[in-house]
Amino acid sequence: MLDCVSNLDVCKASCCKQVTFVVQGDEDMENYWVLHGFTVVKKDDKNYYITVPSKCEVLGEDNKCTLFGKPERPEVCGGLDFGNTDGYII
Repeated sequence: MLDCVSNLDVCKASCCKQVTFVVQGDEDMENYWVLHGFTVVKKDDKNYYITVPSKCEVLGEDNKCTLFGKPERPEVCGGLDFGNTDGYII
């Protein structure tokens, strides 16, 4: 399980505040996403990484998960890369 508490100074709970999708597109689609409020994080030949603000409803004001250490916390939350500041990538 990822030790989120010890790594909050690095990640600032970014995976709990935004989600990043990997999608295929072109410059026209990139423009569309930007015009609709998405952030294009990075891209390679055909893949774009777009970030959507999406704060977890159980994230506390101190950036700590209120479900940390409880069985209700989704398993995926324990396997995220704390160095990833782009949010959780799906």
